[in-house]
Amino acid sequence: MHQLFFQHHPTLNTAQLSARGYGLVRKIAAERYNLPQNSMEIQRTPKGKPYFTSLPDFHFSISHSHGGLAVAVNACPVGVDVELVRDVNAQRLGRRVFKEDEVFSDLPQFFRLWTAKEARAKCRGIGLGEYISTAQIDDELKVFTQSFDVTGGGCYVVSVAM
Repeated sequence: MHQLFFQHHPTLNTAQLSARGYGLVRKIAAERYNLPQNSMEIQRTPKGKPYFTSLPDFHFSISHSHGGLAVAVNACPVGVDVELVRDVNAQRLGRRVFKEDEVFSDLPQFFRLWTAKEARAKCRGIGLGEYISTAQIDDELKVFTQSFDVTGGGCYVVSVAM
């Protein structure tokens, strides 16, 4: 069973958000397996996906964007991506990243497609660029997307792939 955690920390920088995410993952794993938080060593696959060496059935993914932090945990591989819905050149980015049948009419829809694609790549343990160039796009992974409206902080879109 997967769990998704979303937090909003508008004053934290990227490094602080990342540290907060890893701290949350350690806390969840420690509680789930009744272990001290500092006893779990995090390693990375050759492509950079983090994992606990001592917990092969505990998978996690962390993402942050403009003060938003998303953490997903699961018993099988999982990927998460969060994005603040903001003004970007969606048409230019979309041409580079999306297939012809992946269309969007507004920024929230663009970010739903973007986060779903990024979450799939993270679940697979590869970068978005590599994911786009492979035939694995829109594969058998299940993706769940949710929006979080933060008072005074905008709207965040979070996608979880597993």
